[in-house]
Amino acid sequence: MSDAITLEPHNPDWAAQAGRVKTQLQAALGRSGRGGAIWSAHHIGSTAVAGIRAKPVLDICLEVYPNLLDDAQIAALEGLGYMYKGDNGIVGRQFFRDDPRTVHLHVYKLDSPEVAQHKLFRDYLNAHPDHASRYDALKLELSTRYHHDREAYTLG
Repeated sequence: MSDAITLEPHNPDWAAQAGRVKTQLQAALGRSGRGGAIWSAHHIGSTAVAGIRAKPVLDICLEVYPNLLDDAQIAALEGLGYMYKGDNGIVGRQFFRDDPRTVHLHVYKLDSPEVAQHKLFRDYLNAHPDHASRYDALKLELSTRYHHDREAYTLG
C-alpha cells in the first residue's frame, strides 16, 4: 500500500472514541435480521494498550451470534461509511474499514479463537508494561523500515 505508516504517542482519548464507535455500531446493528446480533464489542489493537505508540486507527472487534452479519447489516454499516472488505485474508472474519482510515472493524462469530487471541494480547501488554515497551520499540523500528509498506509492517 502507498499510504505511510505513522505512529502517534498513546492518546488517552482513544478509549472514549472506541466507546462512541461501539455505541454507534450497536445502534446500527441492534435490529438483527438473519445475521448476528452483537454479543460483545471490544477495543483491541495498539490503541487499546496504555503507553505505547499506535497508528491512529481504532480496532474494534465485534462478536456476533448466531451468524455473521447478513447483507442488510453489511449495508447498514456501509451506510455509516464503512467499506466491506470480505474476510480480508482471515477465514471466519468480516472486515470493514472507513475512509479516511480511522476505524478497522473485525466481526467474528461468538467464541471465535481469534477474538480470544486479540483480547489476550491486549490484556497481556496492559498487564506487563515491560513487554509493552519492547513491543512499542519493535513497532517504531518497523514503521521506520517499512514506512510505506503496511503489509510488511504488519507481518513484521
